[in-house]
Amino acid sequence: MTELPQEAAPEISEKTDLPHAKARRKGEAKPVPQPPVVANCPYCNARHEIPVEKGKNGKPFFLPCSRCKAEFAVRFVQVTLFQAQVAGFR
Repeated sequence: MTELPQEAAPEISEKTDLPHAKARRKGEAKPVPQPPVVANCPYCNARHEIPVEKGKNGKPFFLPCSRCKAEFAVRFVQVTLFQAQVAGFR
């Protein structure tokens, strides 16, 4: 029978240690939850706090005002954190 070279075995054990080190680094980094985005009604200036997940895709959406019941358009814009752009339609 042919024997495998002795050098091949240490290389395999060295490679198996690397993925464990990467997994530890990934576990340390936790995403920071973003605070809700503030949008003021363009009609009555009522403050609305909107979760980031609702408009994170960048598409505008309509939001009814809790005070005056009018709908206004909201679009999230990323600066450092997200900001809301609002537009009124009457």
